[in-house]
Amino acid sequence: TAICPQNTTVIASDTTLISNICAISRLIIQAQNMANVSINHTWPCPQDTTIVSSSSVPINYICAQHTLQLTATGLSNLIVNSSMICPQTTNVAASGTTLIPNLCASSQLTIQAANAANISMNHTWPCPQSTTVISSSTIPILNICANNTLTLTGSNSSNLMIDSSVVCPQTTTVKASDATLIPNLCASSQLTIQAANTANISMNHTWPCPQSTTIISSSTIPILNICAQNTLTLTGSSSSSLVVDSTVVCPQTTTVKASGTTLIPNLCASSQLTIQAANSASVSINNTWPCPQSTTITSSSTIPILNICAQKTLKLTGSSSSNLTVDSTTVCPQNTSVVGSQSAVIPNLCATIQLTIQTSNAANISINQTWPCPKFASISSASSIPIANICAQNTLQLTSSGTSNLTVNSTVVCPQATTVIASGTSLISNLCATSQLTIQAANAANISMNHTWPCPQSTTITSSSTILILNICAQNALTLTGSGSSGFSVDSSVMCPQTTTVIASGNTPVLNTCASSQLTIQAVDTANVSINHTWPCPQSVAITSSSTIPILNICAQNTLTLTGSGSSGFGIDSSVMCPQITAVKASDATLIPDLCASSQLTIQAANTASISINNTWPCP
Repeated sequence: TAICPQNTTVIASDTTLISNICAISRLIIQAQNMANVSINHTWPCPQDTTIVSSSSVPINYICAQHTLQLTATGLSNLIVNSSMICPQTTNVAASGTTLIPNLCASSQLTIQAANAANISMNHTWPCPQSTTVISSSTIPILNICANNTLTLTGSNSSNLMIDSSVVCPQTTTVKASDATLIPNLCASSQLTIQAANTANISMNHTWPCPQSTTIISSSTIPILNICAQNTLTLTGSSSSSLVVDSTVVCPQTTTVKASGTTLIPNLCASSQLTIQAANSASVSINNTWPCPQSTTITSSSTIPILNICAQKTLKLTGSSSSNLTVDSTTVCPQNTSVVGSQSAVIPNLCATIQLTIQTSNAANISINQTWPCPKFASISSASSIPIANICAQNTLQLTSSGTSNLTVNSTVVCPQATTVIASGTSLISNLCATSQLTIQAANAANISMNHTWPCPQSTTITSSSTILILNICAQNALTLTGSGSSGFSVDSSVMCPQTTTVIASGNTPVLNTCASSQLTIQAVDTANVSINHTWPCPQSVAITSSSTIPILNICAQNTLTLTGSGSSGFGIDSSVMCPQITAVKASDATLIPDLCASSQLTIQAANTASISINNTWPCP
């Protein structure tokens, strides 16, 4: 009654009776069985109190000024006296059918509850700065709150009742499984939730949205009123449902990963929207908000994703039977990149700067032609579904294989540079270019030109395709390389390029060639090269041939160089013009008639080569 020790330690078991204990600094009690320990509450609370009890006899008037640590098991009953003082730190571990009422803490409250432990708070005190509760107890814990940090872990059929009516913590972290119930969640800065099984999580949506929200759920119970101001990250699997409230606030960044039969509606983002959807996940976008700056979507889900848009960058990857429907009615992104495979459907694409498309299998990609053509377009297709309305202002790159079909819309705009690589039985129609046209064709690829446009400055074509390429022309430089059964038909009816280079092998025909400055021809096998003699002779001509098909109408103004072997034949047209310099090298059974030169004539002949000179011209 007169003296209270600094430190008191009590260990009691069986039916021991120990009464009127107290301590000024540290009180430690261990009670078991039916030990009866009582505290003299007329003394001030100890600085620190630690009690471990499995005794069925209650311990009353428990308190501490700094740290209170309680561990209760069995039928123990630890009655905290928090009417006058609330410790800075309270740590509780309770199991069995333990009863621990009136808990509080000013700084840190930590609770672990299991079985049917009954824990209750004294909510007359302000919320702790930090609260951590881990519970698998079947008895609800009420009036849970925190000022700064709230961490909750619920399992079994636990019930953790948040009091967020007055205070909302800065950071809230929740992990819930089984049939756990955790209502009234909120956070001002960071909200993190993990929910599984049939865990039931609900938000107090009367508070402003957190700055950042992260939710991972496989729970069959929907989570409603989800929102964030800056960052929203959602991962849904199984049959989870994550219902976003984007009626008032749209986060800057939204990232979603959905699988199973997950439902995630009302998505939006002002800066970056990223979606991954698989299986039968249903993801929807709230199109009442402006388009994000950047949108990235990867989907193999059988459920369509509608109202997709972006202001700057749109990246779409569709596979399986996914459907990614772009809303390009009002906004067209600067850069659009699409990868489509299997039976994916991606309609209404557009881009103002760069459009990139890769397709395969039976992917169905379509372009919204109501927008101006992009500056650059690059399309690679092995899909059996045609892509129409392809165009570009500066650069067009097309790669086709299999049975793909790429239809260029060159009715209004013709790109500066067009590059084409085609194989299989692919079809590429209506090609044109103002500066550079480059084509590589193989197998039975079918390439066609839009000859309503002026000829490109430069045209380069390499083909081993069995399909003839028509309407070929160029203003400055024309380069043709043919092999196999390929074929070229040059349109030299209106324009003749300055420089033409032809390399032909197999049984390739190259028809109507001409050049105003330099004509160079290499022909082997049974290649058939013909010259359009309606044009003036080139300044310089160099022909090397071992083809069995004669090359006729050959002429030059300055220099003519001929090299023949095998059974090649050259038909010189010296009826009107005779070159200044002619150089001939002939072997085998080569035939070269009607040679002439005004300045220098040089001939090398071997085997049975037949060379003849047109003597109607003055001697060189």
